[in-house]
Amino acid sequence: MRSRHANSECAFTLIELLAVVAIIALLIGILIPSLSKARDQGKNASTRGTLKAIESGLEMFRSENADEYRVTGGYPRSDAGDDPTESGTQDIFGCQWLVRHLMGKDFRGFAPRRLAPANLQNRGAADEQIKWYADGPDGRPMVQRVGPYMNPDGVKVVAVSKVKGAPSSLPGMDAKAMEQPVILDAFDQPILYYAANQHVAKQANAPVATYDGSEPGIYNFHDNSVFTGACRGNTCSFPPWDLGGGQHHAIQDFGPNDPPKATNIDDKKDTFPYFILNKGVYASTNRRSAMPVRKDSFLLMSAGRDANFGTSDDVNNLER
Repeated sequence: MRSRHANSECAFTLIELLAVVAIIALLIGILIPSLSKARDQGKNASTRGTLKAIESGLEMFRSENADEYRVTGGYPRSDAGDDPTESGTQDIFGCQWLVRHLMGKDFRGFAPRRLAPANLQNRGAADEQIKWYADGPDGRPMVQRVGPYMNPDGVKVVAVSKVKGAPSSLPGMDAKAMEQPVILDAFDQPILYYAANQHVAKQANAPVATYDGSEPGIYNFHDNSVFTGACRGNTCSFPPWDLGGGQHHAIQDFGPNDPPKATNIDDKKDTFPYFILNKGVYASTNRRSAMPVRKDSFLLMSAGRDANFGTSDDVNNLER
C-alpha cells in the first residue's frame, strides 16, 4: 500500500500534462517566427554581400574596358539581344549578360572585341563571336581574355532552366537561351541587372525609362522582362514568372506612357518607371522633374523573401 501511494504521488495528473504540452506549444509558436525572421535577415545580409561583390566586379570591368560599351559608360551591356557566341539567334537578358561579362562564357574571363583578331571580328547581321571562346590548335584561347571580375565559386550561378519557377520553354526563344546562367540571391532567385543609357541620361528632361528601346529612356524595361514579365495593362509581351511568390510582380507593368512623363509617372505606382524613380527629386520639384535613381550607372535587384520584384522586402541598390 505504501509503495502504490508513493507512486501515485510521483505521477503527473492529466491536467498537469496538458499544461506542459500547452506551454511547449506556446514556446514553439514564439520561437519559430523568431527563427524564421533571423533566417531571412541572414539571407538578406548574404544577398547584400553578393550585390556588393557584383558592384565591385562591375567597377573593375569598367576600369579595364572603358571603351567597350560607351553608351553605358563602360559598364557591361544589359539590353536583351542576340547571344553572338551561339549559332543562330537566341536572345539573352540583362542578368545573363552580367555573368557573361564578369565571368565569361566558360568562366575564364570575358573576350572583348578589341582583343579579337581581325579575322574573327565578323560584322554580319548576327555579329557572330562563336570562335571567340574557342581554343586554338595550341590549346590557348583564340581571343585573349580579361577578368574574370567575379569568382563563380563565391556565388550561386545556375542556368536559367534550373531557376525555381522557370518555365519549361519560352515562346519564340531558342532553348539555348534557357541554358545561359544567372547569379542567384540567397533566396535562390535571379539578381536582375539594368545598365543606364548614359547618352540619354545627359539629355535635358531625359525619360526615366523606355518600354522596349523604341523610344528614348535612361533604363530599358525589357532588359529583364523575361523574368519580371512585360505588360501594359492586359497586354503582355512576356508573362511574369512565378518565382515562388505568386504570379504578380509589382514591376511587371510599364504603365500607360512611353516614355513616361513627370506629370503622370505616379498615376500608377505599381510600375517599373515609378519603382526606379528618384522619389526625393520628384517630391522636391513638386512632381515637375522625374529621373531614375543611379541614372549614371546601373541597378541590381533581388526579389527578396516574397519572390516578387518591386515589393518592400526587395534587396537592391536603389538608393533614394
